[in-house]
Amino acid sequence: MTKQRLIEFDVLKFLAIFLVLWGHVILHLSDAPVAGNGMYNFISSFHMPLFMLISGFFASSSLKLPPRRFLSKKFFQLLWPCLSFGLLFLLLLAAIGLFDSRFPVGSFSLRGVAYYLWSGLWFLKSLFFCYAVLYVALAVCKGKLLWGGSVSFGCKPNIPYVQG
Repeated sequence: MTKQRLIEFDVLKFLAIFLVLWGHVILHLSDAPVAGNGMYNFISSFHMPLFMLISGFFASSSLKLPPRRFLSKKFFQLLWPCLSFGLLFLLLLAAIGLFDSRFPVGSFSLRGVAYYLWSGLWFLKSLFFCYAVLYVALAVCKGKLLWGGSVSFGCKPNIPYVQG
């Protein structure tokens, strides 16, 4: 039996991706500070929570997996792309000589590499931590989604914001 796609979620994901791109265009192509830009402030007020909400909607099957399988699946879905693409991009920057000028930690060193790999693709790392907290909260609350979700939402201020 094949699962039927939910067109509404495809449209919602398209809208969220479009808004992220629009926000980045405003951020990088405008000479004025973005703090006073109403459109940028509007977009950044909800676009990442929207992605997290969409991810949460599709999380139920993963949350039923045993702990080791859950961590393995989420590692390869979320953290592995951070590391692999981050490392490839880092090597590209080093090859064309732009690494030292782009990062505050300076030279192509272990500290510089660690800083870059930790700060890049922060949203995937944050999503991994959110999944892990929800998984533990559901285990503690014996699978009751309302209580587990409430506990994990209450822990949100303590989930690392891994943007660097």
